[in-house]
Amino acid sequence: MRRKEFIKYILLYIILFITCPIFLLGKSDGIMASIPILPTTPTVCNYTGLSTINLSQIGGSNAAGETISYVLTDLSGQILAIENTSTFTGLTTTDYGSYAVSYETASGVSNLAIGLNIQNVNSSGCLDFSAPYSFRICPLGLPTTPTVCNYTGTTNVTLSQSG
Repeated sequence: MRRKEFIKYILLYIILFITCPIFLLGKSDGIMASIPILPTTPTVCNYTGLSTINLSQIGGSNAAGETISYVLTDLSGQILAIENTSTFTGLTTTDYGSYAVSYETASGVSNLAIGLNIQNVNSSGCLDFSAPYSFRICPLGLPTTPTVCNYTGTTNVTLSQSG
């Protein structure tokens, strides 16, 4: 590669980095302002009888000029709750999808509101969605799927209750 071409590419990279930092490019697919993937249906109860959930986040940049909103949706993508932290309270027993939505603060974000669909969120600037994390909150007392074999080779089982 010739020196002039090399310098041209370096300058282009620097301009792109300043105007739209890499941490905000679309979902790790390299497409700016891409549409988020809908959550999958959970197969187990992740939480039982809880109404407050604190989700943890790994990664992201928390860079100056970036805003992160934490979003809960139903499985069709309808936004149910939006928080500035990853703690959600007052949840009911159902299936949820959760996202971290990062966007350029100066450009703002549109359609990020309760009742709207996460797939319609957009921005005139940089925008990024985390992959969805799906979870289920079950009512207290709901039996959970056993993870071990409780009985092997028996034909009679006696259950007892006390208290």
